[in-house]
Amino acid sequence: MLRKILLAGMFLVFVSLSAFAQSGSITGTVTDANTGDVLPSANVFIQSLQKGTVTNANGEYSISDVPAGTYTVRYSYVGYGAVERDVQVQSGEVTINVSLKPGAELEDVVVTGYQTKTKTKSSISSSQVDAESLNDVPNASASQTLTGKVAGLNITTSSGQPGADPQINLRGVSSLNGDTEPLILLDGTPVNDDNIASLNPSVIENVTVLKDAGATAIYGTRGANGVILIQTKTGAYNSGVQVNYSAQVKRTTIREEEYDLLSGPEQLQLEQDVLGGNVLGLNPSNFSDAPTTDWIDYFFDPAVATQHNLSVSTGKENIKTYTAFGFTNQKGALNGSRLKRFNVRNNISGRSDNRKFNYSVNTSINYNNDKSLTSIGTSGINQNPLLAAKESVPYLTPEDYPGNGSDLVSLSGVSFAYTPLYLIDKQNYNNNRDRKVKVTGGLSGSYQITKELEANVRLGGDYERNDNRYSRNPNSFNSIIFAQTGNSYNGVQDVNSTESFTYDLNTNLQYQTQFNEVHEVTVGAYFEMNQGFYEFSGFTNNGIVPNTFTPGDGSSFIGDGPTNDFYVNPVSLNKLKSGLLSYFGTADYSYADRFGASVTIRRDASYRFSDSNKWGTFYAVSGYWNIANESFMSDGPFDVLKLRASYGKSGNQNIVGSQGQFASFGGNSLTQNLYSSGNLYRGAPALAFSQLGNNTLKWEEVKQTNLGIDFELFDSRLVGSLDGYIKTTDDLFQSQPISAVSGQTSINTNVGTLENRGIEFDVSYDFLRNRNGFNLTLGVLGGYNKQEVIDLPQNDGEIVNGITILREGGPLNQFYVYPYEGVNPNNGNLQFRDAQGNITENPVPAEDRVATGKNIYPDWQGSINLDVSYKGLYLQTQWQYAIGVYRIDNRYAGLVDPTSVGQFVSSKDLLDNWTPQNTDASQPRYDAPNRSLDNNSDRFLVNSDYFRLRNAIIGYNLPSSILESVNLRGARIFVSGENILTFTPWKGLDPETLNATNSRLYPNPRIFTVGLELQL
Repeated sequence: MLRKILLAGMFLVFVSLSAFAQSGSITGTVTDANTGDVLPSANVFIQSLQKGTVTNANGEYSISDVPAGTYTVRYSYVGYGAVERDVQVQSGEVTINVSLKPGAELEDVVVTGYQTKTKTKSSISSSQVDAESLNDVPNASASQTLTGKVAGLNITTSSGQPGADPQINLRGVSSLNGDTEPLILLDGTPVNDDNIASLNPSVIENVTVLKDAGATAIYGTRGANGVILIQTKTGAYNSGVQVNYSAQVKRTTIREEEYDLLSGPEQLQLEQDVLGGNVLGLNPSNFSDAPTTDWIDYFFDPAVATQHNLSVSTGKENIKTYTAFGFTNQKGALNGSRLKRFNVRNNISGRSDNRKFNYSVNTSINYNNDKSLTSIGTSGINQNPLLAAKESVPYLTPEDYPGNGSDLVSLSGVSFAYTPLYLIDKQNYNNNRDRKVKVTGGLSGSYQITKELEANVRLGGDYERNDNRYSRNPNSFNSIIFAQTGNSYNGVQDVNSTESFTYDLNTNLQYQTQFNEVHEVTVGAYFEMNQGFYEFSGFTNNGIVPNTFTPGDGSSFIGDGPTNDFYVNPVSLNKLKSGLLSYFGTADYSYADRFGASVTIRRDASYRFSDSNKWGTFYAVSGYWNIANESFMSDGPFDVLKLRASYGKSGNQNIVGSQGQFASFGGNSLTQNLYSSGNLYRGAPALAFSQLGNNTLKWEEVKQTNLGIDFELFDSRLVGSLDGYIKTTDDLFQSQPISAVSGQTSINTNVGTLENRGIEFDVSYDFLRNRNGFNLTLGVLGGYNKQEVIDLPQNDGEIVNGITILREGGPLNQFYVYPYEGVNPNNGNLQFRDAQGNITENPVPAEDRVATGKNIYPDWQGSINLDVSYKGLYLQTQWQYAIGVYRIDNRYAGLVDPTSVGQFVSSKDLLDNWTPQNTDASQPRYDAPNRSLDNNSDRFLVNSDYFRLRNAIIGYNLPSSILESVNLRGARIFVSGENILTFTPWKGLDPETLNATNSRLYPNPRIFTVGLELQL
């Protein structure tokens, strides 16, 4: 497979280089009209050729290989009014120097996926992140580069595994059981959410996030959670070969915990005091000789990663190409975790001589070879390496591991205290690898039938294959300890493969006209079809001969025999299809760039529902008013002042919460009665009723109201936007209790309402704008979101799930506990407060627990961004914050639990336990009879807010004098850090997760990077 990918990439480079062309050039300098200072990174663009560049640190630019002729060249810079110049090019070099005046820039393009509009005429709530902003965050994951760059977009990475998929939510969580992540389109092709994690960030031109109903209703059933549009880079017409190369070296570590743990001697003494002995059977006189092992330091090592990116672009008169290669070799901070990724991206665009016909071909190939550790997050003492790293007793050392599973069984049997040795054995004898191939591609074409009428067609596909290989050596501890009597070859090999392919076909006609010079009307008619195919196959081999065992090889397999069922090898298969059919229309009107309105209506049919509810109708209406363009504002302080409003309805057909490769296929049979087969009655084959179907199931519907304002003041030094929204989800997919007369106690149905209300802001100010070469910009963005469960199917309006509750009138999954009130100084028991507010030692969970209003979702989140530059030197920082986050600190709960003594490490806080001589202790007495009641209390409910230096980068762009001497277009070196500092009340390794109770997860690492970028 890798060889084929390399050959394909070489062919694409050959195609790109064959498009080479050469001609005259345009050069010059771009400066500030008021101060005369040069403007670095100003855009210079020839629209008719789709060719351009940016100025260097000295404000100089050069566009080479321009064919002879007259062209309109556009000069623009953030915060300055754009200027256009007509330039005649013959042979040789033409010099054009341009001065830009500070002021509003309104003609930026806003992409909505199916159409584009100028920023002036856009009525939607959206945010765009350009390539420069993305490249400022050197990361192997495209999703990570978006963190903190879009108000209202919450990207949470709950695993530090290299290449792990993050959880992405926009404007809160809009479903209780369904998928809550936005729709993602890559160059117009819908792709599953795994793609954004595996996409090479260096190929991205820009990312647009669509937020309100005015923007997302056009996506119908898939737009309820917002939409993320990713546009990759293309070449330029009439350009020579341009080569960009970047290399990065990274060092990965983890944040230190802040728990005060006992040393080895102290832990042994505590066991002696509490248990009257210790696991090792040592004499107390020898305790002082015991070691103190830092198991986190053992299981986590500083890791080194490398990343390389190479791109080649070129263009002729009517064709342009862009080809990019990427390779990442990233070891995880947790020993045994790793990611190897190879990316190829090729974009070819072209047009006819008369410019009426345009086409593009996009292809992306991603190959991942991952090594990961299984059972992370679980409570298995012989499975989860995070449990061993965080909770193991300190008086054991890695040298205590006897070298093989058989001797480890003899040494320890099954004892919690030997957890780290079990995990050392697992790392030695278990192997888990994933190989993923992702291929996405698209073909699109447009034809200008008349000046006003254009026809468009796009066909896109998303293919993914995921192969997992897991093996457990028969000599391992886990194989031996769990072997049935008489089974000497209890090894296992699992082979699982999933393969999916979805395609999306869209055709449309768009008509645009203008009359009386002030009225502009655009209408569009669209048809779309989406279909998917999914297959799964799995095989488990029970029984491995150790002498010939090699992970992934079948020579050691043992077949099933007649005397026992030790070596029965189960096989599993699954095959699914999915489908959507849609037709929709849009209409836009604008008047003299002053005000305008848009209307969208869409009809969708989904395979998930029965004929009576197969079709859904979704719509939106939006409008804008450019107040600053009114005559009464001519002398006002605003360069831009625009009011926006929208209302609409979109849908969510992914009602069961399936994600990734399986997202399009989950919940495909919920309308049907299902029966399961198996050996049921006395072991005989039989059928059993397993699901009561509901043929009235339908979409979850999200109605959203948005009101926003965009503004710019002081020659556009101050730029910002403010949005308020109300997003209501009706017909929530839930399980409703029913009579058990059918053999089932619940049925899947649409019932209930959830609401998200919030505000978003994004403001930046240029304190210094090219003042003697200095630039300083400060930006703050964020959002507040309040959730409220409006309606639930239960008669009492609440659903209790462990220590959380869904209750009408309250937020999602709020903690449902009674207050802990410390230690009773009279007897050392735990004290709590009951529902009536009285102090008690014996609260009743069913009666005394109260809804706290606290949950894992932040109330406020956002970032503070500082950009400073002086000529070629620059510094950029991003501080990320989350406020209103609460989690249960089960890690600390275990550290102060006296029943864990002799099994796991303890906190020094446990030494301050109640005794008759220590009545003001912070911890209850060791044998307090009501200790288990704190499981339903807020004793370990901890604020998990954080303020984190998410990214910082300092770099230097080499001056043109050096570049010219080595024949380079550009070069920069930089040093960056990710998750450098974290300020939080949370004492664990990482406060960032959407898991409310689990402290045994792979933490996000701290990454330091050194990088080099060259432009040839």
